[in-house]
Amino acid sequence: MRMLRNLLTASLPILLAMASPVTAQNPTATTDAARYAARRERAYARLGNDVLVVRSRWTTSDYTEPAFEQDPTFYYFTGADHLLGALLVLDGKARRTELFLPPRLPEVLGPVAENQPKPAAMNAAAVHVDGVADWNAFPRFIQRRLSEGTAFSIQARRLSAIPA
Repeated sequence: MRMLRNLLTASLPILLAMASPVTAQNPTATTDAARYAARRERAYARLGNDVLVVRSRWTTSDYTEPAFEQDPTFYYFTGADHLLGALLVLDGKARRTELFLPPRLPEVLGPVAENQPKPAAMNAAAVHVDGVADWNAFPRFIQRRLSEGTAFSIQARRLSAIPA
């Protein structure tokens, strides 16, 4: 019995070191892509022929906030935790998700503005969308969909979450 206990005690660190990481804690790109695709499919099913517009966070953290927090709905669909000023459009009729990015952020944001990806350089797959476009394309998209009689839902932060 004592020998078994000594054997287990000696081998436990080796067994722990050999353990593979849990998939949920170390997701692969495939599982990420599938997870975001499933989220979009559920949204399309609820939207029907309509469109959902989701805003990303528009400003950096306020001095009263402990850290930057992306809009939860925007993050849920994209996984993009540091994009500013973006609009995510889930189109139920076309079953397409588009991300509209500003061509540049105000210079007052300093390094944050410099690190914001440009629409043309943004990899759509990295944020789990079908396409990335410049903000200038957003009005044309809206006009086209409104002319088709599409209903729009615009998601915004709850008023209780906006500081006074």
